[in-house]
Amino acid sequence: MPAQAQVSSLSGNAGVERQERGTGRNRVTRVRNTAGFTLIELLVVISIIMLLASILLPSLSKAKALARIVVCEAKLHALTRAWAMYSHDNDGWLCGAYQYNNSSPWVKQGNDEEDVMEGVLWPYTGLIEMYHCPSDQSEFHSSAKHRVSYAMSDYTGGNSGSDPGGGYKPEKHWGHIPCPADTFVFIEEEDPRAWNKGSFMCHAVWEMFDDVPADWHLDGVVLSFGDGHVEYWKWQDRRTVEITSVNTPSPGNPDLKRLVRAWYPHWYGFGVTH
Repeated sequence: MPAQAQVSSLSGNAGVERQERGTGRNRVTRVRNTAGFTLIELLVVISIIMLLASILLPSLSKAKALARIVVCEAKLHALTRAWAMYSHDNDGWLCGAYQYNNSSPWVKQGNDEEDVMEGVLWPYTGLIEMYHCPSDQSEFHSSAKHRVSYAMSDYTGGNSGSDPGGGYKPEKHWGHIPCPADTFVFIEEEDPRAWNKGSFMCHAVWEMFDDVPADWHLDGVVLSFGDGHVEYWKWQDRRTVEITSVNTPSPGNPDLKRLVRAWYPHWYGFGVTH
């Protein structure tokens, strides 16, 4: 009598099992499933994935950096609005930038949460995160992450910690700022001392960075201006990005000249008109 055959399918990659029954014995054979990838094919697929990743990851990284610029622009816009509201509520008088010997600093000396909440702008902000840039990875006293990434222009802060010369005179009243749209109020500061003193100055007469502007955003910085608008500046001179300490001379630096124009627009003798 001829042998009868039965075929049963098994799940997965086990293939197809063919069972033949004959007289006196059973024989089981396995038919190979050829639907899988070979080793060469897998290596090709992996290579393509790695190539695509190498192409896309830099773009994704840049997109993330650009998103952080937008976040900082929103925060500085909000801080500048708080600065203007404080001035409006105090008959046009400005809050202080420099923290020492100042009865109304925008933040108190130090960079922790308590110092922020004791500043005169806190009632107008009410959010700790507003004072910190997401790209700022500085440490405060080498322990807790500090909270203040931004500094207020000493010129628009109404209180000078030092005299940069050249007839410099900070303004104490909003109405005395000659061109608010061209004068910056807040800037991102990268203080190598691990914390900033709340104010930002430039020594234009000596062509020196008294304080250190940040370069956290694609070698650039975000600033806010007296009329409330914000700008992103990409530094043009490599020396600006490479600053490692305060009081750094940088003669002929176009970034410093541009910064001075926005810090103290009517400074004489530095290519600035009034």
